[in-house]
Amino acid sequence: MCRAILRAFGYVCSYLLSIYILCAAVMDFKRSQAHCRN
Repeated sequence: MCRAILRAFGYVCSYLLSIYILCAAVMDFKRSQAHCRN
């Protein structure tokens, strides 16, 4: 039971981490695009 909860928690953590990395990459891409435009 506890192991299943830990596994689900690990899945949620990795999911949130991937979303955070994706958002950071998009922000960095937009920033570099805006920098190139100026």
